[in-house]
Amino acid sequence: MKTVLLISARERHAARIFAGEKRVELRRVRPRVVEGDLVVVYAPKPISALVGAFQVGGVVEACPSRLWELIGKESGVSLAEFKTYYRGAAHAFGILVEKTWRLEKHLSLPVIRKVWCEFYPPQGYKYLNRSEQQRLSTVLSRGKGSNGAYSLQIKLNTTKGSGSLLPVLSETLNPPKVVTAYRTGTITKYWKKS
Repeated sequence: MKTVLLISARERHAARIFAGEKRVELRRVRPRVVEGDLVVVYAPKPISALVGAFQVGGVVEACPSRLWELIGKESGVSLAEFKTYYRGAAHAFGILVEKTWRLEKHLSLPVIRKVWCEFYPPQGYKYLNRSEQQRLSTVLSRGKGSNGAYSLQIKLNTTKGSGSLLPVLSETLNPPKVVTAYRTGTITKYWKKS
């Protein structure tokens, strides 16, 4: 089963992810995700809604100064914001954003709770178990938007197209793929085995 990670991201950071301006999601704690896993993005107040998702391209780990050298331009934040976020941290992590799916209409908290009454937005992040992944799939398939359903736009790197997150979410319910981790200097990346 692929991992599905639900994160809270401020509105401006979420907007940059789905505009293709933020290709790395910064984290202070090592995320347990690998290439091909799914990250669902919830924007807290004032939006209080699911806004989309992205597929993980990998995870980068380094000391904060080295991480800035590696992915600073792709982080969607200024150097000052980066330093403030990682102040006091010995390790810094970046989730590489591969494909993105943006909800055409945000899925608000009251709408989510009509189908998934136990849903609580994460303070920072939450790993979804199989049952929660199925509930998320139900929320996405039953939610009503202006066109009768919550549809998602797919963005493959910088190429616009159309598609649905539901098949990707359905894939997460399949057996796990073997992964391997390897270390290169101060950078750790996780990749699927061929």
